[in-house]
Amino acid sequence: MLESLASLIFSRIPKALDLELACSQATIDCSNCYSRDVDIIPFPYSEPARSLAPCDRQHGPSGYLDYSSYKPWLRDEHDFRCVYCLSRETWDLNATSAASGFGIDHMRSQHDAPDEVTNYDNLCYCCNNCNSAKGQRSLPQRLIDEPLNVHLRITEYGLVEALTNEGEWLRDCVFLAHPEAVKRRKLILDLREASNIDLINGRNSEKLRMFQYPSNLENLADRNPRINTREDGLKDSAWERHKRGVLSQF
Repeated sequence: MLESLASLIFSRIPKALDLELACSQATIDCSNCYSRDVDIIPFPYSEPARSLAPCDRQHGPSGYLDYSSYKPWLRDEHDFRCVYCLSRETWDLNATSAASGFGIDHMRSQHDAPDEVTNYDNLCYCCNNCNSAKGQRSLPQRLIDEPLNVHLRITEYGLVEALTNEGEWLRDCVFLAHPEAVKRRKLILDLREASNIDLINGRNSEKLRMFQYPSNLENLADRNPRINTREDGLKDSAWERHKRGVLSQF
């Protein structure tokens, strides 16, 4: 029932209305709900203390003439999800190819910062709908410098609470408080809860796979950018962790 409902909603609600389980650790704490012998699916924003600023970046490629060439790096940088609504690639049931529903956003817009169009530290991974909704607006600087959970929080009912003026700006900018977004977000929370139960019971369900890494991980070392100021980040890419057998299940 949950899976058929998910298919219906995922096919009809624009992804910009996702607000994904947004930018925070959420108000739900399942740490004491299940057996401590089983890994529980973490809340979707897995690194709440990490900002979009250069100081928190894992990768540092440069030298590409077309900013779209940074997409594989940004997928890995931002855990294969939209930084604004946190919608995961694995939730995009309408994708025609891997990551086709996602692209690149300029945090400082091309209009406001034309000299940063191909600056990796000004780019982030973003679903196409959030990207379109944001348009040519630049992020307030605090949304870049501080973790997003400083500015936004969601409730167990899927509602979005803005904690700051900047959080309110982002919530309104990409329609995180739209009623359909709230419905979809609540469904995701319910699916996550049901998936945790499947995990406890050892069932490898379709719900569980929605919270796992995508299958098409890429070896970023093959990309060979002209310059990489953070080469050590390659060691912790999803591809490398998978190869070493240390990539988390979720």
